[in-house]
Amino acid sequence: MKTFILILLATLPWVLSAQTAEIIDQSTALFEQGNHRGALSVINKGIEQYPDSGDLYLHRGDIHYALEDLENAWRDYTSAVEKDETHPMYRIHRGVLLTSAGIYDGALADFQVALNEAGSDKVLKAVHLNRSTTYQLVRRFDLAYDDLMAAYHIDSTDIGVVNNLGTLLDELNRQEEALIYLNKVIELDSTFLGGYANLAFQYGKLGRFQEALKMSNKAIELAPKEGILYNNRGYVYYCMGQYKDAMKDIEKSMEMYPTNSYAFRNRALVYIALNKTSKACDDLQHAIDLDFTTNYGSECEELQRKHCH
Repeated sequence: MKTFILILLATLPWVLSAQTAEIIDQSTALFEQGNHRGALSVINKGIEQYPDSGDLYLHRGDIHYALEDLENAWRDYTSAVEKDETHPMYRIHRGVLLTSAGIYDGALADFQVALNEAGSDKVLKAVHLNRSTTYQLVRRFDLAYDDLMAAYHIDSTDIGVVNNLGTLLDELNRQEEALIYLNKVIELDSTFLGGYANLAFQYGKLGRFQEALKMSNKAIELAPKEGILYNNRGYVYYCMGQYKDAMKDIEKSMEMYPTNSYAFRNRALVYIALNKTSKACDDLQHAIDLDFTTNYGSECEELQRKHCH
């Protein structure tokens, strides 16, 4: 399975009036309790009372974004921007939403305004970190690297910055450097799942399978109900020639996450190693049907041409 990329959606505190701060606090408390309707009701009443407050629109946009209602989140973030076109946090939040929606040019335009108007290191870090994710998605890895290094120089202990830097260095084929940053991730937080998962991927890519297995075991220990992790460990076992263990993990992953195309690709590899070509070909086709090619490339088709007739 491909390495994870942590997209840290920055939400930083900013100066609020006493009235709007109290409304936002009430709404936030209700949302955290799971009372989403109540949270929206409080903020709606606040907007009726203070219709010129961009902060209230921003907060309502955050609620809609958290509820995956991107259309209403867009409307609210845009309303906030219209109240203050140079407010960096309004632009950052809208840029994050635009990135989620695949509107990358719009996101980059918002991040540029935020960068120009940033008045603190915290805001600068948020711009660089979020913009780096957008650059990665458009495969401008050089610009993503520049942003992440700028964020790293501001705060070298930010786990999102360090983790993203490690995964980006893999894209730049600088694997040994990637290991330095990914190991630093778990030094910063020994309970951070993504750190172990990313290290397992990186060690496996370098052929250091015992270390990859150790990291995979730790990841599963932290999140035993996460199906992707079993698939990842299964692939490590496959690379080590331990096909029985590989099959056990991959099929457990399939039970937990039946639409993961990578699991079918991995099981196909095991079947090929066991000379069970017919079963391998079935799995390769299933992986393709689950959009493996769209997400990861043409490997399954290449394996079909080589092994399936």
